[in-house]
Amino acid sequence: MKTKLLFCFLAIITLSVNAQWQPTGISTDPIETIYDVQSHNNVLYASSNSDGFIKSLDNGNSWQAVGQTEFSTNPTNRYVSHIRDTGSDLYVSTFFANFASSVIYKSSDNGQTFVSDTIGLPRVSGANEIEDVQYLYHHNGYMIADIANTGNYWKHISDNSWQRNNDTNTQFSEFFAFSGNKFYAWANYHLHVSQDNGQSWTQATDANIPILFLANNLITDEDSGRIYMAGKSIIESNYRLFYSDNDGGSWTEIDMSSYIGNNWIGVPQQIRKLFVKGSYIQVALDNDANPSAPDILVSTNTGESFSTDILGLPTNSNGTTTAVNFILHNNDLFMALNYTDIYRKPFSTLSIKDDNFLENVLVYPNPSNDIFYFKTSNNSIKSIHVYDVNGRLIQRINDDDFIDSLKIENKGIYFLKITNHRGNSVVKRVIRQ
Repeated sequence: MKTKLLFCFLAIITLSVNAQWQPTGISTDPIETIYDVQSHNNVLYASSNSDGFIKSLDNGNSWQAVGQTEFSTNPTNRYVSHIRDTGSDLYVSTFFANFASSVIYKSSDNGQTFVSDTIGLPRVSGANEIEDVQYLYHHNGYMIADIANTGNYWKHISDNSWQRNNDTNTQFSEFFAFSGNKFYAWANYHLHVSQDNGQSWTQATDANIPILFLANNLITDEDSGRIYMAGKSIIESNYRLFYSDNDGGSWTEIDMSSYIGNNWIGVPQQIRKLFVKGSYIQVALDNDANPSAPDILVSTNTGESFSTDILGLPTNSNGTTTAVNFILHNNDLFMALNYTDIYRKPFSTLSIKDDNFLENVLVYPNPSNDIFYFKTSNNSIKSIHVYDVNGRLIQRINDDDFIDSLKIENKGIYFLKITNHRGNSVVKRVIRQ
C-alpha cells in the first residue's frame, strides 16, 4: 500500500478486545501452504500442504484428518485444491503435480466417503485423471468447473455427467458469481447474465467500465444482490474495484488509489480476494513489502473508506502472503492465508455504530517522537490498547475520567484501539519515529 496510507485517518470499525485475527493453529511454519477453507454442515474443512485434507468440529480450535480412503494427499505432489459446499453434498478437487491433473470427488455423508465425479470432463493423456480444475463453483444445485485450457463445465448435483458450456460468449469464463436465480459470468471484457441456470446468456452494457477490462474477482453481496468486481484493463497497470446494482448495466468505482501501490517487487499490487456482506468489505492485496504482514483492508461503510486489518497476522519473510479465501462460519469470519495458517475473528463485532465519537477522534502529532495527544468532540476516551504490527498487545491504558495523551517508548508502527465510555471503538494507525 502507498505510504499515504500510513498518515491518513483509518476507517471506522468497531472491535472487541479479541476481535483481532486469531490463528486457528494449523501451523506456525511461515512456509506452510494453505489451499482452501470451507464450511459444510457446521464443520470446517480445510486443505494444507503438510496435514492434507483436515476438518475442525470445534470452530477451528482443533483440527483432525478427515480420514477419507478414496484419495490421499502428500506434501510432495498431491493436495486438495478446492472445497465446496452444496448444502447436501461436499465437493473437493485434488491436484496432482506430476501431470498437472485433477480429480473431482463428491461426498454425501460429510466426508466419511467420497466418489469420483468426473464423467464428461476432459482427461489428461496418459493419466486416469482430468485436466487441472482451476475454479470450482456451486449455486442453486449446479456445479461449475473451470478446466484449464478447455473452458467451463456444468452439471446439476443430481446428474451423472458434466456438460461443456457451449455458449460462445461465456464458454471460457473463469469467474462466476450468483444472486438468487441469476448467474453472472465475466468473459470477453463484459459481464453476462443468465436467469435459466446457464442455458442462455445476455451481455450487460457495462457502462463506466474501462475498455478491455480483465476481472480477477467477481462476487455478489447476498444481502443486497450488489455485484462487486475487481481487475484491470490490459492497457492500464493499476487494479480497480467496481460495483453494480443493475446487473452490470452501469458500474460505480470504489476508489482504492490511496490504498493500492506497488507490491514488494515493485509492480502494481493486485486485489487478490474479496469478501462482502452488507456494508462490510474485506480486501486482500499483494504484499507491499518483504518482510511484512499480509496487506488486508477492511471497510464497514460500503467502501467509502478502508483501514488496514492486520492485527494478529504474522510477518512473513517470503513477502508473498495473501488471503486465498474468506468464509463465515458460526458468526466468525475465517481467512485462509496462502502461507502459515487460517485466521478468524468474530464477525458480529464488525459493525458500525452510530456514534459521533467514531467520526471525531483526532490523534496528533502523527508521526510523533514520543507522545500522542487525543481530541474528541465529547472527551470520552476510556481506554486505549496499543498493538504492534504483529498484533501483540504491548500497552493498555484505562481511565474512568478521560485519556488525553499516550507515550510510546520504542520506534515503530502501532495500532491504537481507542474505546469510549459507551463501549464503541475506533482503530488508529500511528508512527513512533
